[in-house]
Amino acid sequence: MVRKAKITKATTAPEQRTLSNPKTEAHYKAMFDMFASDGWKQFMKDALTFKTAISSIDAIDEQHPVELRKGQRDVLTWLLNQEEIHRVAYEELLDGAGDEDEGDLPSELQ
Repeated sequence: MVRKAKITKATTAPEQRTLSNPKTEAHYKAMFDMFASDGWKQFMKDALTFKTAISSIDAIDEQHPVELRKGQRDVLTWLLNQEEIHRVAYEELLDGAGDEDEGDLPSELQ
């Protein structure tokens, strides 16, 4: 079960907790800023609409299109869960439950 984590932007108040690794902190700040944007909200709304549209497999006769739709749904589910995934991971890093090593970041962010 994914727990709901409440995150506020680290830049809103100096007393907010932040990660000790500035690059990791910058990565999460950029992601949270993106999640808060109107463009992201519209993109998520469109992705959810698309996921709903492809979720019905009743009209599909062949196995290959069924597998294709399942793959599309998997990708959309992953995409739609990114905000929560990042919030939980950030909270775990703040609480010391995770390793804040730069090795967890994509190479272009290190």
